[in-house]
Amino acid sequence: MSDERREPADPESAAVERALAVLERGGGMAEPPADEAEATLARLHVETLGLLPYALEPVAPNPELKERILHAILGDETIAVPGQAQAIVRPPASSGERPRPPIPPVPFPMPPVAARSRRWPLALAASLAALFVATSGWLAYRVSDLGSQVGRLRTELRQAQVAQAEAASARAALTSARDNLALVSSKAVIVCPLRPMGKDDAPPPQPNAFGVLFVAADHQHWYLSVRGLGKCPEGRVYQVWFHGQGDTLASGGTFDVTPGAPSEISSPTMPADTRAVSVTLEPRGGVASPTGPLVLHGEELTQIL
Repeated sequence: MSDERREPADPESAAVERALAVLERGGGMAEPPADEAEATLARLHVETLGLLPYALEPVAPNPELKERILHAILGDETIAVPGQAQAIVRPPASSGERPRPPIPPVPFPMPPVAARSRRWPLALAASLAALFVATSGWLAYRVSDLGSQVGRLRTELRQAQVAQAEAASARAALTSARDNLALVSSKAVIVCPLRPMGKDDAPPPQPNAFGVLFVAADHQHWYLSVRGLGKCPEGRVYQVWFHGQGDTLASGGTFDVTPGAPSEISSPTMPADTRAVSVTLEPRGGVASPTGPLVLHGEELTQIL
């Protein structure tokens, strides 16, 4: 290409000439612009020409300027790189060159959607079944454990009830024993011994039996202790009778006998006109008047000061 430069016909062309000179030299203007407007115009053209490699579409100049612009932008077809092989820059293919056929895309194998959609309900059902089995096993274990705990608590409750009843019975026996001891050891207590006796002067059925009746000074509270009585026959109990004025009889209650242990019975009340006491063997539950054999009898009421 010739290096001769012809004088531009207008300021626009002069600005283009200056921009081309800057691009050819790689920076810097050969001679300063005449004024500020020319310098601004030249700078704008340099910026415009610098953006051409980025696919901007500038206004087409005259053919000579176009050739100089392309030469400044593209340079030589080969660029020497020290220590490496020269890179060959091929110009773009002309419009008459046969285009290469496009490379078809390689299909990527994808799993069938229908099969995948059919598998997930089975997996979900299997998971739910496993969860149900595990939950059922845990619930069965808990029910069994709770049943064992309930059985143990019921046993402990029965034992506690039995112990409570025994404690109440022991407290009642202790209270009765304390009251009876206070009665026996009190002043002005009346004592009546009971001896074995048979009905209508018959031999006594239990000759080794004996008892003592203690009556408080108020003639109400009494306590009877009996020893030597035999075990009651089936369906029978011993019953206490108080004899009053005019051969009247009043029941003082029934009691059973434990072999080898003393038998005791007491009450806070008794008939005021009592003059004797006896014990007979009667049907279980007691009777309104004596029907069974006479076992013990006493009528010697003695007051102890």
